[in-house]
Amino acid sequence: MVARASIDSAKWWVCVASLLCACSSSPTELVLAIQSDLTVPDELDEIEVTIQGPSAMRTINQSLSEPGAPSLPLTLSLTPSGELGVVDIVVVGKKGGASIVGRRVRTSAIRGQSRAVSVWLLRSCVNVMCPGEQTCAERGCIPIDIDPEELPPWTGQPPAREGSTERDGGVTDAGAGDGSTVVGSECTDDRECNDEVACTEDSCRDDGRCVFAPRDENCTAGPGGVCDPALDCQYDECTEVTCTAGPCQVAECQGNRCVRTSTCADNQMCCNDSCVPAGCEDGNFCTENLCDPDQGCISEPVDCDDNNPCTDDSCEPTSGCERTPRSGSCTDADPCTTGEQCMAGQCVGTGTIDCTDTNPCTNDRCVPFFGCSNSPDINATCDDGLDCTTNDRCFGTMCTGTSTCPLLMTCTASGCS
Repeated sequence: MVARASIDSAKWWVCVASLLCACSSSPTELVLAIQSDLTVPDELDEIEVTIQGPSAMRTINQSLSEPGAPSLPLTLSLTPSGELGVVDIVVVGKKGGASIVGRRVRTSAIRGQSRAVSVWLLRSCVNVMCPGEQTCAERGCIPIDIDPEELPPWTGQPPAREGSTERDGGVTDAGAGDGSTVVGSECTDDRECNDEVACTEDSCRDDGRCVFAPRDENCTAGPGGVCDPALDCQYDECTEVTCTAGPCQVAECQGNRCVRTSTCADNQMCCNDSCVPAGCEDGNFCTENLCDPDQGCISEPVDCDDNNPCTDDSCEPTSGCERTPRSGSCTDADPCTTGEQCMAGQCVGTGTIDCTDTNPCTNDRCVPFFGCSNSPDINATCDDGLDCTTNDRCFGTMCTGTSTCPLLMTCTASGCS
């Protein structure tokens, strides 16, 4: 169990653990679940979390590559020790010290409840800078504010990815029983999804997985037609009428069950009623091959662009995409860095912007991917510049002292008046 540590002002407490944070004794909490579809440590080797509570801020850095480092998903339990208020959470993914992807959420806790805040650091959001108070998510740039009532209850497991059953480190179910929708391989296009079962509806889901949904209405050759994802249409009675072969198949009745067998070899697939190499493979690593319902096997060029301004991307037919590090200036989409240069294939800032606002009552810093933050610092000392006050203290972002002027007189820059 990880000991709980305070966020500077004792207004919020944070507990960090891998997979499940069991140290919270209060039912009032936000459980931050950090997940990613980036490969650790090749694409992502560090997580930085900045938590801004009602009156203070804390930053936590967690390596993902050092020996003994926790694996994703990573969870943090945020528990208020006093008043409930808005908490602003910024999660930044890094590689080699460079910030590559960020996500921001602003919400609050609900008294007596444990709610989950799901943060996915997505490959599609790498080096993406959203405008204003927005953040990059599954559906592009979205508002950072989330109504606490919309946060799911914390169940002990990180929430699945939006629009998916996928969790970081988990494997999406690749099979199902008869009559159930089958989830298959990864895809980017409906044409990549073909289970060679005529009665299923094949499509590429929004989360990039093939799905094969059985449709009984496609089985009309006889009474009692049922779509079996493994055996195709089955009927109350197997006859020459109900047991017909599909493309690249032979069919025969075995009792009342129709068994269809592919005529293609193990390393082949059926495309437009012809057996072709599996995946329409043409041996060229620079093409993406698929079976088009009208044209048969077609090839499209591979997109080798990794959206990294510090690599020159090319493709070799015998080996595939190649990325050569380059030198020179670049833009890393991080408003906190200046003088960015390409170093070892990464865009690295050689300087940082100055977020100082000259206000002694604020904690001034730059949050990667989101810019300057000037939050109240209640522990700061200050001088209000007035000779007729004492015990100057920070109240919010204002420096205020106790007047030493006589009753009914006001302390001003020129003295008591």
